[in-house]
Amino acid sequence: MLKWHQGIGLGLFALQVATTAVGQLNYSDKYGSSAPRTAKYEATHAALAFTNLGVFAVNGTLALLAPTPKNKVKHGFDRVSLHKLGMALATAGMLAQGATGIYTNSREGYLNQEKWAKTHLAIGYATFAAMSVAVGALVF
Repeated sequence: MLKWHQGIGLGLFALQVATTAVGQLNYSDKYGSSAPRTAKYEATHAALAFTNLGVFAVNGTLALLAPTPKNKVKHGFDRVSLHKLGMALATAGMLAQGATGIYTNSREGYLNQEKWAKTHLAIGYATFAAMSVAVGALVF
C-alpha cells in the first residue's frame, strides 16, 4: 500500500502543479489587466481540478486505510508528522477549492465573481504550498 500511495502521491503532486498553473492562466485570461477573456483555459482547468480532487480522495483513502506497523516507536514530531500536517492542511484546501470553484463558476455575470475568483486563487496557492511542504518533507 505504501508503494501505491507514494506513486499516486507523486503523480498527484504533478497534477496539482498543472492545476495551479492552468488556474492562474485561467484567472489572468478572465480578470487580468487588459485580459483577452478568451475562456481558452476554463475547460482544461475544470478537467484538471476535478481529476485532482478525485485522485486526492483516492490517495487519501489509501493513506487512511493503510495498516499501522507493529512496534512502531514514535520519536516526536518527525518528517512523517510534517507530511501528515501538510496533507491535513491540503485536505482543507482541496475542500475549500472545490466549494469556491463551483460557487465562483455559478457567479458568472455577477459583479462579485471576480472577488470569489480571487479567493479561489488564493486558496489554490495555499493548498499548493501545503502540499509542497508535505511532499518535500518525505522526498528531500
